[in-house]
Amino acid sequence: MGLAQCLAAAFLFLLLLGLTAAQRVVTVQKGPLYRTEGSHVTLWCKVSGYQGPAEQNFQWSIYLPSAPEREVQIVSTVDPSFPYAIYTQRVRGRGIFVERLRGDAVLLHITELQERDAGQYECHTPNTDERYFGSYSAKMDLAVIPDTLSASMAPQALTLMEGDAVELTCEVSKSTAQHTHLSVGWYLLQGAGEHHAEEILTLSKDFILKPGPSYEQRFLQGAVQLNKVGNTTYKLLIGGVTPSDQGQLYCEAAEWIEDPDGTWKDISRKQTARTSLAVVSRGRDLPVDIAAAAEGSLSEGDTLQLNCVVGAPKSSSRHFKVIWLLNEMKVAEVDAHGVSTWEEEYEERAKLGQLRAFKPSNTVYVLTVREVGLKDKGTYQCSVSEMKAPGDLHSIQTNVSSGVQVNVKPIGLGLHATLRSRTPTIGHGQSLELFCQVNASYTLEEVPVSVRWLFQPSRPTGPSQELVQVLPNGAVVWGAARPQFQGKTQLEKAGTSFRLHIHSALPANEGTYQCEVGVWRRNALPLGQAAASASSNAVEIKVVLPEVPVPEPEGVQQHIPAAHSVCKPGGPGRVLLCGRGMALAGGRLVQARRGNVGKDHAEVQTPRPRAAAGQNQPQRLRQGGRGGDAALPAAGRPPARHTPLGHLVPGEERRPRRCPADRAPRRQHGVPGAAPGGAAAAPPALGRRLQPDAGRRAERGCRGVLLPAAGMAAARPRPGLGSASLGALGVHPAHHRPARVNCFV
Repeated sequence: MGLAQCLAAAFLFLLLLGLTAAQRVVTVQKGPLYRTEGSHVTLWCKVSGYQGPAEQNFQWSIYLPSAPEREVQIVSTVDPSFPYAIYTQRVRGRGIFVERLRGDAVLLHITELQERDAGQYECHTPNTDERYFGSYSAKMDLAVIPDTLSASMAPQALTLMEGDAVELTCEVSKSTAQHTHLSVGWYLLQGAGEHHAEEILTLSKDFILKPGPSYEQRFLQGAVQLNKVGNTTYKLLIGGVTPSDQGQLYCEAAEWIEDPDGTWKDISRKQTARTSLAVVSRGRDLPVDIAAAAEGSLSEGDTLQLNCVVGAPKSSSRHFKVIWLLNEMKVAEVDAHGVSTWEEEYEERAKLGQLRAFKPSNTVYVLTVREVGLKDKGTYQCSVSEMKAPGDLHSIQTNVSSGVQVNVKPIGLGLHATLRSRTPTIGHGQSLELFCQVNASYTLEEVPVSVRWLFQPSRPTGPSQELVQVLPNGAVVWGAARPQFQGKTQLEKAGTSFRLHIHSALPANEGTYQCEVGVWRRNALPLGQAAASASSNAVEIKVVLPEVPVPEPEGVQQHIPAAHSVCKPGGPGRVLLCGRGMALAGGRLVQARRGNVGKDHAEVQTPRPRAAAGQNQPQRLRQGGRGGDAALPAAGRPPARHTPLGHLVPGEERRPRRCPADRAPRRQHGVPGAAPGGAAAAPPALGRRLQPDAGRRAERGCRGVLLPAAGMAAARPRPGLGSASLGALGVHPAHHRPARVNCFV
């Protein structure tokens, strides 16, 4: 090869070399990248081998999985109108923006990654070269995955003595499908510089323990440790705490993933709630004592007062800050000026005046809790810190009092009332006694108790009526529905039992009784309402009229059931049978012969008296009360037959019909005998006049006694039958003729 050819070859090589150096190349971050939903994502892009200005422009677009061939423009460094409508709002609100690192490199920021942001991203650089030569764009894939990282720690407020040990537990878990690592670290925030947390100890993603600068020496000594227990539990142990350890402690977990370029990226971070740690210096000249104003346990609604006394010498010239603690959790703080501040959960009660913390003097601090509840029980302490000057953040020394245990008894827990009576059935005029026994899961003598007595008549017309109420202060309030109870009722209380005593019981006192007990908070007296109440079981009381025994005179015969031994009226105007061989005839009780007529009816026959003029027409008589009719024989006619239904037809012989089995005879009372000489004296219970009832039939199921009316013509004598007068029953016939009257049950 000649010299000319060599020079030509060298020139061509240099020319090709220069053209290659001038070729534009766009490079984008290597994918695919996996980022969690809601995280802040950055994608870098740079250009090289370009011609023109040093500051190049960039444009970002996305190709969605649903339309991989369609370009959707996102953001541009040169054209504000570049974004499509779907991204316009996020670009204007800086949710998506481009950060320029230098003239030929930028970062795309997506502040809150959304699931729809997944796709293929393209970085494009507009041409500034003399001619198109090289690549002007590059693409990469971004996948959006769920954020499954979780970190939790129960918040606490701890107060420890200097030299004590503290252990904190953090639970961390994840369920990401991709291969990721976890790191767990503990941090301390102190004073006003909460924006900068001091690292205590961290377990890295490579499973290496790394202490913070301030804890390195104690870590090497074994005083600070971080242990993993199981798959999700991480424990921090600080042995021998010092005042420098007090502040806000929390746990932070991070999830890491390795990108295609070999770098590790934290795709999620979570912080736990904070634990407050106070470390008390063991000062000897700061004695603190705490005491409750009243001894013994409290009930719901009572008032609690605690006194914290500082026994430091020369206390008048010293400055103290007091923190009230319940179960080692901060309740309130009283500064050196006496200004109190409350924890968030107590602020509302303090505004209502239920909580108060103040300082009567420089050495006495008081906490008052009105209307204590179950949440107020526990161990109370007061922590006293001495400050160099009022308002100082750090204390010279701190001392914590011993604990005072406060118990609060619940009102209404296990409250139960039981009502009982000596006998459920009492006689007319006898006394009625009811006992309401109250039981609870606490001592009732320490709690105000009230009782209400309720009554429901035998025939209720509405809800139970209030008879009387006894308030906890002993005041008696009578109900307006039953004023007749007031003059005959006696109320007593013995321990946890209440007694209701009603003198001279009447049928109006028959019904269902109940007692309702209530327990009260002391501060609700005398006004307000019971904090809890309980109703007893219902007790039914029956009042029956007394039984009157009768003599056994001689006379005509009557067939009666063998079970009856006395005459049994069911109240005014109601008469049934007489027993013990007795029959009511002619207004007199006479000896009767027991027969086999049947247990559900009786027959009485007397010689028929002579019929008077005009007494040959039947008539009906009716008494104002319920019952059936009993027919009487007319003169010259065969005697009538009486049936249990009170249905008689003169001159006919009918077989008695039985009363239904479910209509058992009522328990009745006796009828006084007639006056001597045959004059019929109407008994007080049967003194109502019978009135004619032309159309009424006998009531089904009644039991009757056949009694001819006074002055009526006598029926023909019949063996085993006698005569009786209705004068004793108050019957006054209008005509001298046979009559049919009601029979009574």
